[in-house]
Amino acid sequence: MNEDSIIQQVADFYNVNVTDLMHGDRRRVFSEPRHVAMYLLHELLGMTTSEIGRHFDKKHPLAAYAVKRVTDWVNDPRLNRRGAACVQTILDNIKHQKQ
Repeated sequence: MNEDSIIQQVADFYNVNVTDLMHGDRRRVFSEPRHVAMYLLHELLGMTTSEIGRHFDKKHPLAAYAVKRVTDWVNDPRLNRRGAACVQTILDNIKHQKQ
């Protein structure tokens, strides 16, 4: 499991291409998957928000915001049920690939 494989899993799940996920604009169709990918890189690989920001060519505060935002969804799915469900599905897909 590495950065690129996690990002590809997220892009596939959300049906967006990796370039748009990495560098797309601020529209939700790109920002939500980008935030989920940032969260997964932090949780699964232990990347710091500075490292994540550099990987996405974004500033550190955006990565910190994304990780906190998605963490909030996971901890309280009422904030974004669809987002929390997407994170769980992607995590399940990654776990199945490891086996």
